[in-house]
Order: sequence, then structure tokens, then C-alpha cells
Amino acid sequence: MKIQMTIHRRDDSVHRFVAMVAALTFVLTYSDVVHAQKSLVIGIDALGSHGLRAADTPNIDRLIEGTFGGGAYQGAFTPHAFVGGVLGTASQQPTVSGPGWTSILTGVWTDKHRITGNGFFPQDLVNNPLYLKTLEQHVADIYTASIINWSPIDTNAISTVGQMDFRSTPGNDLNVANVAAAQIRSLDSSRPAAIFIHFDEVDAAAHTFGSYSQGYLNEIRDTDARVGQLLTAIESRASFADEDWQIILTADHGQRPGGGHGGQTALERTVPLLVAARSAAQGVIAASAMRPSVVDVAPTVLDFFGIEAPGNIVGQSRGQDVLPRAIGGLSAGLVSHIPFDGSAKAG
Repeated sequence: MKIQMTIHRRDDSVHRFVAMVAALTFVLTYSDVVHAQKSLVIGIDALGSHGLRAADTPNIDRLIEGTFGGGAYQGAFTPHAFVGGVLGTASQQPTVSGPGWTSILTGVWTDKHRITGNGFFPQDLVNNPLYLKTLEQHVADIYTASIINWSPIDTNAISTVGQMDFRSTPGNDLNVANVAAAQIRSLDSSRPAAIFIHFDEVDAAAHTFGSYSQGYLNEIRDTDARVGQLLTAIESRASFADEDWQIILTADHGQRPGGGHGGQTALERTVPLLVAARSAAQGVIAASAMRPSVVDVAPTVLDFFGIEAPGNIVGQSRGQDVLPRAIGGLSAGLVSHIPFDGSAKAG
């Protein structure tokens, strides 16, 4: 910040000294209270919207309901975001992790990033860079970090950013939460930051037990507790009351009832999308010109930092255009959850 002061009595050394001290004090005070923006994107592999509705998720509910941060943060949410591209077009892609996470990180579908499978090849992440790379190029001194369970995301996508301050693949979701919480606690309040988190064990539970099983719901509950660990790390920061966070939560795909994904059924294509921020609106994300999807994540983060989305991005910024919704948990209005695990007994 440039400080300009006019001293009318330039021959008065005392006045000059006082003015210099005042200016220096102002600069120091200003730097003490600058709290740069912080972005946290939380990806939960295979978190289908039906599972989020049925599982016990008090921490995610806080973000959705606008009670995080003592009510200072609003939650724009939809359970109807889609993955897998636009059906019947060149953008349609398999509902598997490689193209799914790439679309989340880049804001484009397979017709642009080229990835169709978990091998991440072929790919075009030069013309369709990750949002973290765009932030590195446009936000001065930004701190970028990724903590990922499924290491191919790091090896094949995050590696293309090139200037990451911190990258970790700690091996399991508990370690991901611990490392991520430590990163959050250590952030410099005056330095902008963007962190990408990937949890994987909900996907493993769905493959093992099916997505209409108690095992799947239990793993969503456990992952919610790890999300709570991250939220606690944010709220416990000494400067939290003056900080500006944006928290986005979504998934790369859903799961079929018996486990498995890759096709274009509604359960595989439908995931939650949540944007929580001081500047977000409280309510259900409106469809506007296009139904919300995972390619909206990247432009939403860029918009938070005041960066216009590059022309290649097909998603749009979300969090402002909402329909009001009644306050209540995800289970509000749920009559019964039927697991389809071999019996018709409601769970």
C-alpha cells in the first residue's frame, strides 16, 4: 500500500518526524490485520448424494446449514450436481476417478483434458491447467498445497502444477486429515492459500459393501468426522474471526447400489456440490443456464480470488445464485433409508 501525506510546514523537522512515525505505525498496523483469502477444496471419492442424505454427517451439515464459524459463513448447496460430462456429446466421460478428479481440478470435461481412465493418459493439462496452477500464475505469493490419499491424482495431475509449496500422499484418510489439519493450522494469515484435499475410503467401502449398505454409510460418517477435524483446525486459528475462507466439497462420481461405477446411471452421475463462504448465499444452488456440475469447482475458486476464468473452462462460478431452503439436516424429511443389501428392512 502506498502512503501519501502532505506536510505543509516542510521546514519544521518535528512535524516531519511525527509524520514519518505516524506513517510507519499505520503500515505496521495495516500489515498486522491483513488476512488474505484461503481456499479449501475437499474431495470425497464416490460420495453419492443418496449416501450423503442417508448418513450421519453433522460437520458437513454445519457447512450446508450456515452454522459454521458461528453463523458467519453461508452454505450454497445442491445434491443434484452431475459428473460424467453432458450425455450424448463429446464431453461425456466415464464416471471413474481419473477423468472425474481431472474435471474438478481443471473445470473442463474429457473433450478438452482428454483423460478417459485412471491411467490419466492421454492428457492435455497444458492447455487445460489445474486451477492451482492458474492461481500460482495470477495470485502473488500464494501458498498452494495438496494432501491426497489416491496417489495417481498427485503423480499425474498435481505434478503438472510445478510450483506447489506442499504435496503429500500420506497413505490413508486418517493421515490425510492429520496432515491437512496441520497444514491449515500453520498457514500464514497474511498470505493467500489454496489447499486441495482428497479422501478415498468412501469409495473403497462402496466397492466392498455396495452404496446402499451400512458399511458405506459408516464410512461417510467417519469421513465427516475427518471433515470436522479440518473445520476445527480452521476455527481454532487465532486470526479466524478476521479471515476469509471458501470451503468447497464435492465428489468425482457416485456408486451403483451393489458397488461399482463408470457408467451413466443417475446414482453414478449425481454428487453433492457445496460452497461455504462469508460471501456465499444461503440456499440451494440454482440451475441457471446449466445444472451445477463438478466442472464448476475450478471457476468458483478462481472467482473467489478475483480471477476471471480462462476461456477454456466450461464450468461457472457457484455460490451466489441460490434458492432459499429451510434450515435442517440432510435427514430432514427422509422417510426411510432402504439399504437393498439382501433384505427389505429399512435402515
